[in-house]
Amino acid sequence: MDVVFHLLDCFDFLGGMVEELVIDQDSVLVVSENHGDIIYTKEFHSFVDEMGLRMYVCRKADPESKGKIENVIKFVKYNFLASRDFEDVAEANTSLSRWLKRRANGKISQATKRIPAEMFEDERDHLKPARNSIFRKDSLKGREELQVDEKSYISVSGSQYSVPTRYRNKVVEIYKTERPAFVFDIHTGEEIYCHKLSPIPGQKITISEHFRQKDRSTEDLKKEVFSQFSFSSWKRFAEHTFKAFPRYMRDQCLLAQKHFGEKTDVVFLERAVEFCLSNKTYSMADLADTYRFYKSWTDDEVEDEEVEESGPLPSGVHSVKRPIDVAQRDIDEYTAAVLGSSSGGRS
Repeated sequence: MDVVFHLLDCFDFLGGMVEELVIDQDSVLVVSENHGDIIYTKEFHSFVDEMGLRMYVCRKADPESKGKIENVIKFVKYNFLASRDFEDVAEANTSLSRWLKRRANGKISQATKRIPAEMFEDERDHLKPARNSIFRKDSLKGREELQVDEKSYISVSGSQYSVPTRYRNKVVEIYKTERPAFVFDIHTGEEIYCHKLSPIPGQKITISEHFRQKDRSTEDLKKEVFSQFSFSSWKRFAEHTFKAFPRYMRDQCLLAQKHFGEKTDVVFLERAVEFCLSNKTYSMADLADTYRFYKSWTDDEVEDEEVEESGPLPSGVHSVKRPIDVAQRDIDEYTAAVLGSSSGGRS
């Protein structure tokens, strides 16, 4: 939409955005106006909402609201365009910039008795910071380079967002707007993915499709999972899991490779597998949670032993919580206490 691109170019030229945009009832911007109920075109409505602009739509045939801008248009037409020819838009823009600096904004205005360029410098501080727009996502302007980490995530505004695994430890380009963020291949310019930005910092947004190894068959992935560990219950658990999730076997394989690797403690993993088999909880995600529980429980026991060996801790330092021994009394003691309290109340 040309009008949107022209407005974005205008904000670039001004160095910021205005609080309120005054427009005429042009058909490319306004569909209808019904006693103040303005209906904008779809593209322009998206742009206004994205930029957070306050709109003022002039009424038809209202010279009081449109007269000033129409005079400006006439000034440009008859003092600049009427006496010049251009081969293309780029040449026209270059010539217009020189004319604005030299003539339109460089000489004293008869209305204000001031030089417009100097007046604008006073007003520039009142502009809002310019925003990136989804209408410019294919432009190279406004993009920034980001490093993808070893787990195939990029960090945007305090949250992490996944990208396809082929970009691990590589650099990608990102174009961030107020709502979506577009990720591009830095070499080809191809759009990799469009993430909807989370309003809550610290989130980890994972797209499962990014971790699917599409160049390898599901059967190959299953064979790799079966051979990850040698104890017999591992293969049995994997077979039950694949039967429980026939449509998501590839995802279960990727979860197994993600959660269990060379650093996995096989002793605790085998205990976790036995627990899941006995309780028929067939899922690689559930197995990962069970494994972490056994591992953390044992880590707590080790920490307890270290605390006991090192002696009492200084005042104010808290260690692992231990079970509290509660004294037990005979029921007769409580009966006597209740009866004694009742008799005391009647006296």
